[in-house]
Amino acid sequence: MFMGHYGPSFALRRAAARISLGWLFVAAQLLDYLWAILILFGVERAQVIPWQPGSRLDLYYMPFTHSLEGALAWSILAGVVALWSVRGTEHERVSAAMVVGLTVFSHWILDAIVHRPDLGLLGDARKIGLSLYDHPLASTLLELAVLVAGAVLYARETRPRSGLRDTRLVAFIVILIVVNLITTFGPPPPSVRAAALFNLTVYTLAALAAFVIDRGRTVIDEPIAPEAMR
Repeated sequence: MFMGHYGPSFALRRAAARISLGWLFVAAQLLDYLWAILILFGVERAQVIPWQPGSRLDLYYMPFTHSLEGALAWSILAGVVALWSVRGTEHERVSAAMVVGLTVFSHWILDAIVHRPDLGLLGDARKIGLSLYDHPLASTLLELAVLVAGAVLYARETRPRSGLRDTRLVAFIVILIVVNLITTFGPPPPSVRAAALFNLTVYTLAALAAFVIDRGRTVIDEPIAPEAMR
């Protein structure tokens, strides 16, 4: 799954009052950020299979980022970082930690639906995956449904600040959908390293855009923290 991972980020934004949508975008793709870095350093391994439907990557070795225990460990670590770095009341900090942790782990859950059996339940062993990638149209429809459903919920629970409109959010979603369609039905990446660099670039640009989008919106009925009133 690619852009569909951002569905939970949109959907959970209201539950984390002190965290920007941009950070939730980073959380949603944290496992793939780490995957790309470990691919570039040769720690995890993959290969390009051009004739493979859906994803053209054969992700045959990624125990540190996409195993079940790896995903759980990174989710807990991300939640702890959020707990200690987010300002606000104790309730807001705990909510932020839970939302960040859930957003990180949602990546593994969604991958388990679309990936071929390459997600280890124990390191690199006992791999699972429902292989929806073998049916590109079905996997794409699922991915777009998750993304759009989360975005609609975000749009309903936030509103543009004075002078702004929903146009930027709609354009952002359209761009994410187009990128997803290109990666699914377009030409295969020339190499695994190129795919890793592409992922790092696209995820970072998407997160930066999410920061901008979120700064132009306000959560409906969001309480104002004392420090935000100064």
